[in-house]
Amino acid sequence: MNDNSFWLPLEVTKKLFYNSHAQDNTIKSLRELATVAEKEGFKLVHLALAWVIKYKHCDSALIGARTVAQLEDCLKALELVAKWTPELEGRVNRILGTNPTPRMNFLKWAPYPPSRLVAEEEKK
Repeated sequence: MNDNSFWLPLEVTKKLFYNSHAQDNTIKSLRELATVAEKEGFKLVHLALAWVIKYKHCDSALIGARTVAQLEDCLKALELVAKWTPELEGRVNRILGTNPTPRMNFLKWAPYPPSRLVAEEEKK
């Protein structure tokens, strides 16, 4: 990316949008997620695809497979989807910091029902 490709100069963009600690935090989170996936007998890619598939408002998961072998590997995520539990989702969401905040129904001035399993289980 050069300075002319965006409306802000590159150095200004870096200062505004790049957190020097973000890379370390991302690597730490990915390592923790890989550990969770391995404990379940899967790879990180399978965990990521299963997490997306289990989101009830998601209609599809894009995998970008270019070979039959990659497609077959990605399809193993369906095995993890079948084993998915609120406890597993809770572990993933806590690592990612994505326990969802319920969307607000402003007509009723109350939150909509949660859209992720962990949020539903934490209510119980």
